[in-house]
Formats: sequence, C-alpha cells, structure tokens
Amino acid sequence: MKTRREMTMYSLLEFPDLEKRLEKNAAEGWRLKKAGTFFWTYEESEPKQVHYSIVFFPKTNALEPEPSESLVMMREFCEKTGWKLVAEVGQMQVFCNEEANPVPIETEAWIQVKNIHETMKTNIVMVYGILFVNSLLQLAIQVMQFVINPIQWLGAGYNICLVLTWIALGLGCGTEIVNYYVWYQKAKRIADEEQYLYLPKSIKGFRMTYLGIAFASLFFSVLALADYVGNGVGIFIIVWTTMLVGVPLGISRLLKKMKVSAKWNRIIIVMLTIVAAVGMTVAVFVSVAKNIDFIFGRDEEMSLELSDLREVDEENLVESYRRSNSMFLSFEEGYQREKWEEDESVAESLMMDYTILVIKTPFLYDFCKNELLSENDYDEKYPELQGYQGYKKVDMPQWGAIEVYCDHDFENEPENEFIVCYEDRILQIDFGWDVTNEDIAKLRELVKKMK
Repeated sequence: MKTRREMTMYSLLEFPDLEKRLEKNAAEGWRLKKAGTFFWTYEESEPKQVHYSIVFFPKTNALEPEPSESLVMMREFCEKTGWKLVAEVGQMQVFCNEEANPVPIETEAWIQVKNIHETMKTNIVMVYGILFVNSLLQLAIQVMQFVINPIQWLGAGYNICLVLTWIALGLGCGTEIVNYYVWYQKAKRIADEEQYLYLPKSIKGFRMTYLGIAFASLFFSVLALADYVGNGVGIFIIVWTTMLVGVPLGISRLLKKMKVSAKWNRIIIVMLTIVAAVGMTVAVFVSVAKNIDFIFGRDEEMSLELSDLREVDEENLVESYRRSNSMFLSFEEGYQREKWEEDESVAESLMMDYTILVIKTPFLYDFCKNELLSENDYDEKYPELQGYQGYKKVDMPQWGAIEVYCDHDFENEPENEFIVCYEDRILQIDFGWDVTNEDIAKLRELVKKMK
C-alpha cells in the first residue's frame, strides 16, 4: 500500500485547520496513519468523507511507556461513540469517525480552553520560553564577540549562521508564546461569557518569516562549513550536532519501548544532552587552546612566510596560523619566528606577524581599516602608555598601495609595523627587522595573489 509524508506546519492552536486538512486528504484517498513532531504519514485508501477530531489530554505524558488509566478510559469512551484513535503526538490525540453526523467529543468550550491551556503551559510554553531566553543569551554572546574583535567575527562564516539561527529561534518562540497568551485571555473570557470556543487568527505569515530566516541560516551554514570540511572541523561539527540532536531523541524512544518510566527517561535524556553539549564545548576549547591543525588548517600553506624574505631553517621556527572566510571577507593571520636560545637576545631572532583581509563587501572596507588603525590607540586603551604615537599615514610608493600607515613610537620614530591598503585588501604586518624595498616588492606580489 502506498504511503506519503507531509510536513505539518500547524501550531497546536490551529488544530481546527489541521482537522480540515486531514478530512480533505481522506476525501482525496489519503488517510492519516502516523503523526510525528514535524512529519505526518498518510496511506492510500478509498476516497471517503471522514470526520477528524483533535483532543488535548494534558494528564498524559509523552514519555510514559504505557498510556495512563485516565487516558485509556477517555479513549474507550470515544470509541463507544464512534471515534477511533488514529494517532497521538504528545498530549494531542487524533480521532476519526466515518459517521455522517458524529456527536462531538468535546462540547463544553471552557473544558476545551482548559485542556489546551494545561497542554500548552506544561509543555510548549515552557520549552519555547527556555529556547527564547537561550536565543537572547546566545545573541548577546555574539554581540560581545563582535564588539571585542569585529574583524575576526566578520571573517568567520559560521558566525553569520549562528546569528541567523538564534534570531529565527527567538523570533519563532517569542511569536508563538505571545500569540498563545493573547488567544488564551480572549478565549477564556469568551468561553465563560458566550459559551463557545474562540479560535485564534492564523500567524502563518510570521511563521513563514522566521522559517525563511532559518533556511537562510542553513544556507550560510553550508557555505561556512565548506571552508572547514577539507581540514576536518566541518565533519566534526556535523557529526557532533547530529549526535547532540539525534541520539537523545532516538534513545528516548528506545527507553519508552523498553518500558522505562517517564521520570527516568527524562533524567537520562537530560544527562545525555548535557554531557554531549559540554563535551562539544570542551573539545572545541581544547582544540583551540592546543592549536590543533584541523581547527586552524595548518595543512594549508601560509600566504606569507619568513622563508619568502629571508633564509631560515624551517625546522627551527615557532609559528601559528589561522584562516577563515565568510561572505563579507577572508581573514588570514600568521606568525613565525625563530626559536630563542637561552643566552640569545630576542632582537637577534627573525620574526614576522601579519594579518591579511580580502574584503568582499566594499561598504566594510573603511570599517575594517579603522579597526586595524585603532589597535594601537594606546591613549584610549592603555592610559599608562599615553604619548605613544601609533599609526600615521606615510608616503611609501614602493608598496604600490592606495594608502600606507606606519606605526610610530613615543619619540615619533617609525617602527617596522605597517598597514597597507590596496583596492580590495588590507595587509597589517610587523617585521622583526628593518624592512627593505626588496622585501616590500616580494610582499606586494604575494599579497595581491591571495584569494
């Protein structure tokens, strides 16, 4: 027998619309077979007029291995009046009846409002509330990261994904909560005074808006992860996220089949989720702290290396490297220096520290340049270093750039640290030696080749 699956985008408050949808499908020869959180399964059948009724039963628990005694009694009562249980999703019971004019299961408006409220309050509103608060906290963290280092934030494609994800989640949860409480206050009053069930207005427009944001987030996620899959971190994130979401859900269903009580089912799932979430956080933190290759992508060649400018023993270098990419800009940061011997002066060692930005969105060019220039604004950041001159614009045509800035010390003497502005990219570089025109010529060509 043929089956088909449909994504069900209805809110619990829109159950009358869902009932009509089920009746329409039955008339077209597709009867409901199984209901899930997001997808509902239909099986092919003889086209027939079938009535559906969705009833909320707040006294049941979706994690209980067996239906409670009160739920069994309610189902038996419905069956005696011609209503057959078709499916259940949590505390929502779906019944069907093939009679021409069946007696409604619920006739008292205040009872319907009460049952819907108890169902929403103990499950949906609580979950949405937690997710809404969490989305606000995560957005605040993203804002803080942007304020601390906006260039690195803009250069990481996954940050865009995260912001869109949390906006979509917060918008979705907040809209659903507000919509529910507005409906409940009005429905309760109407049920008491006018004795009928007030149905809420559809918010499908709002729902489509935040779903659109969610799909945009998914799109940016794919773009962002594409930059990391080659060195392993993309696969790590995908696998771990799948485990974080899928494993607890699968184990919950398994525990239910094994007749584990709802209490222990919930405890086990919460513990697994916490362990998975903490484990991922620790893994990422340790990876960053230890500069593991698959996080920083050191299997790629650095755009600029000491060996491009000086003869060095590459086995005798200390180095770090990081590269990221987004729709806004590409960010590369590299550092190399010779190892210091115990009795050797730091000044005797070769060193190079650089940052290269390839700016893809022109309106961010001046913002990024000003951020780099402000890094040595010690008068503002470090009062004890007042008098340090910082970056000043200089005339150095040998760089072949639009603008060149050189860092100046307390005595207004130029240092070997530069910010070089080309048409679509900016180089910030600090040399451990007196830079020559030959060095600049080599660097100019290397920087222009960077994608």
